[in-house]
Amino acid sequence: MFAQAHVCLHTFNYPGDFIALIEETDFEKQNYIFKLFAKEHFDILDIAVGKPTSLFQLHTSYQSAETALHSLIISSEHYVIF
Repeated sequence: MFAQAHVCLHTFNYPGDFIALIEETDFEKQNYIFKLFAKEHFDILDIAVGKPTSLFQLHTSYQSAETALHSLIISSEHYVIF
């Protein structure tokens, strides 16, 4: 999925957390890939997207993605954008 969307995977946190950085304009063009991937693999993963921030505020984007991910716990959805 990351290669298809031309996104560089920056980290992998065992056992199953992946974190990727993508420019907002690129994300808007590639959003459908992530949404489709979540739909196809709903039984093994959830995808949460943090709010867009500057490079120097990535922690804010990461925290918003974590918040969005926690919202999926009580939802039948598997893809969420903060």
